Amino acid sequence: MNPKEFTQTFILLIIAVLPACTTETDVGTERVFINGAVYTVDDGRSWAEAVAIKDGEIVFVGSNDGAKAF
Repeated sequence: MNPKEFTQTFILLIIAVLPACTTETDVGTERVFINGAVYTVDDGRSWAEAVAIKDGEIVFVGSNDGAKAF
């Protein structure tokens, strides 16, 4: 497995496990996951703690406070 495949697999694993490890709140988006550990593959900000999903797409990745808007 090359490094890119490994990274993609790791991200999918984190996303798959995230619902079981976090508190879920539904406020206008389909799902908002908070209090998680989300690896973003962004060199400037590798980790986040919240994700918001709307219409099947990720619309926010960041802090728990930032997720309050969703």
